Amino acid sequence: MKYFLISILILCSILKIQAQNDTFTLEELEEKSKKSSRKEADKNTVPFSKVGKVPLYPGCDVKGSNIEKKDCMSSKIAQFIEENFDNDMAQNLGLPTGPTRIISVFKINTKGEIVDIRARAEHILLEKEIVRVLNLMPKFTAPGYVEDEPVIVPYSLPVKIMIEEQKDKDESFSYPAHKRCAKIIDNELLKKCTQEKISDFIKLSVNYELADKLFPQDKSTQFKVFFTVDKKGNIKDITAKAHHREMAKEVIRVLKKLPKFKKPAMNNGAPADFKYSYLLTIYF
Repeated sequence: MKYFLISILILCSILKIQAQNDTFTLEELEEKSKKSSRKEADKNTVPFSKVGKVPLYPGCDVKGSNIEKKDCMSSKIAQFIEENFDNDMAQNLGLPTGPTRIISVFKINTKGEIVDIRARAEHILLEKEIVRVLNLMPKFTAPGYVEDEPVIVPYSLPVKIMIEEQKDKDESFSYPAHKRCAKIIDNELLKKCTQEKISDFIKLSVNYELADKLFPQDKSTQFKVFFTVDKKGNIKDITAKAHHREMAKEVIRVLKKLPKFKKPAMNNGAPADFKYSYLLTIYF
């Protein structure tokens, strides 16, 4: 009986110790949950070279080979960055003249979303800018697959920027000014502000239902606009290039409603015509 009681006491002590060892704080439980999620994510992460079907970027041919889809994806991402990256900011960071590289990595998750974006560059503002731009990228049409199962696919993206030699500013010329940018004194900031206001006007005014109807398989479309701001600040000579004639007509319709500029371009103290030309992407 004595030995039986001792055995019970030892067993109870073991159970008590085990119960104490299995007691965690809220922070410890959260950390364990994060570690478990990371392990699960790592298990589902497959290198680009190993996936059966590579992720499909919007606008790329669903019937293409893996190589064709990857080339299409790389081309469209490069184009997206070129359109959205703030090159003026990069030129004014005081970096040495010549090429500078930004190395960015991200993952395309099983929902086709861009996640876990990281970047390395010579200047922290370049890192922040590339992360900002990549966060704007549209969701992929389809994620990567291995044996018909969606997987997480990591992607490495080197970006090269050419830092130009700084030249003396031409004080004799100033860009046209949108009414909400007219108080800006710095010429480059004035240019950037006006272009942003024009882009915002187009994106707020364009018929997205028409775009969706014209491009049912896509989530975005691009078009290039051309117009002149004349010596009185009026918009004229509007043209547009798009992937469909009706889309080009729609963009021209919108640009015709663009308000008169507060100030025209100025050259040597006199009003001057100024021609605009730039590429825009809309998402629908």
